Amino acid sequence: MMMTKDPAAVLDYKMDWSSWLDDGDTIISHTVTSPDGLSVDKSSIDDVSVIFWLSGGTDRREYPVSVQVGTAHGRVDVRSMIVLVCGR
Repeated sequence: MMMTKDPAAVLDYKMDWSSWLDDGDTIISHTVTSPDGLSVDKSSIDDVSVIFWLSGGTDRREYPVSVQVGTAHGRVDVRSMIVLVCGR
């Protein structure tokens, strides 16, 4: 998955695990990582999703962002996306 953002933008992104989770399972822990230059300002969970806010980045550069979750039933998953920073 690729997303775009302006270098000056501060935007929220959401990754949803609802179709992957077993009935009654919920996300209880998460970690959002990005390389230097693209900041993860804050993040939270809402049982089946991780919402995270990104800021910064250098124009015309791609940044991989990874989100790892742990669930109440002991499952662990990692998903990634690419954020393309591009000024208008």
